[in-house]
Amino acid sequence: MSDRYQGKPFLLLLEKYILFVIGELKPSDLENLEKMTPNLQRTFNQKGGWSEIIAGQMDLSRDDVDSIKRNWDENRRRAQVERKTVDPQAFAQFVADRLSGTSA
Repeated sequence: MSDRYQGKPFLLLLEKYILFVIGELKPSDLENLEKMTPNLQRTFNQKGGWSEIIAGQMDLSRDDVDSIKRNWDENRRRAQVERKTVDPQAFAQFVADRLSGTSA
């Protein structure tokens, strides 16, 4: 685990959740998160799938999730116009930092 996540394992889960929301989560990560679901349910004493647990822990509303998607789509469109690319991982880290109050 990189220094970024030292003492902050939930930050990595939040980033994976954001990648899931924007449709950029790797299938292998999705599989691992699904396998982790029972442990997440016990840890957070919450029912539901892994994504519901993460969203619940962050108190994310449907509007919040829609806002993340809109922001991703807007950034991708802007990048296409400028003939650039947007890194999904960098976007997920940026959003996770803002949501969690973590400074990069």
